Amino acid sequence: IVSSLGSNGDIAAVEEASDAFMERTTEDSSYALDFVFETQDLGFEIAKGPDGRPVVILVKAGSEAQDLGMRAGDVFQRVGEVTPDVGKGVVEAALARMRAGRRPLRVRVERVGFGGPLDQHRDPMSQ
Repeated sequence: IVSSLGSNGDIAAVEEASDAFMERTTEDSSYALDFVFETQDLGFEIAKGPDGRPVVILVKAGSEAQDLGMRAGDVFQRVGEVTPDVGKGVVEAALARMRAGRRPLRVRVERVGFGGPLDQHRDPMSQ
């Protein structure tokens, strides 16, 4: 279920990113990553994931989120000091908290698969 498509309204891209997230197998490992945002422009879009938690569906090119290594499929565990609730309105509540929050803002996500934690000192696009 997608609550917000952003300004471009690109439904196909949202469905593809969400489908890719749901196709991952239970054999994949998962781990937590912390991102610290310094700017108000988040640089990503989220939707309600298959388990009800907010999931990243799009990371904008050239954004702080991309520079930090955030990826489509990352699932939110914490926004600041708050754990997002599962259920109706979760996406809107998470986005409102992130947009209104003071900076720096720490966000913790769960990443499934990909072999291990991201080394945030390397450019993830060069791997």
